Amino acid sequence: GCKRSICYVGNLVEGALNASENEKSSGKTYFISDGEEKSLLEIAKTIAKVGRKNFEERHYPMVLANTMAYFNEKISSFGGRFPQFNRRVVRGMTSDWICSIEKAKKDLNYKPKYDLETALNETIRLYKENGVLK
Repeated sequence: GCKRSICYVGNLVEGALNASENEKSSGKTYFISDGEEKSLLEIAKTIAKVGRKNFEERHYPMVLANTMAYFNEKISSFGGRFPQFNRRVVRGMTSDWICSIEKAKKDLNYKPKYDLETALNETIRLYKENGVLK
């Protein structure tokens, strides 16, 4: 399936701090993530696990997804609204979005502190503390 690199804000802050304290980083660009490649299915299952929800895996033919997206675009245009589900979203769901953190590891001594499950648990904890979730 389609693979993704995940960047939790805690890892991003760590990478930015490392870069700010390292002269080697001046004028350079670095990718920051948890260093793992996860499929959308793995991400969805992890979200369900952390959120203590049942997960039901479903697969739909691409022609159906593109057809539904096309019609959603047309229907949304009548109401002057932007379609949240559109053909661009379908392309994004079927493409890999992966980055390598090797340069950040080498130049900045970057080591991700949060994996996906830890990051999700931390996000839920903070949301509950701040009243965003009950």
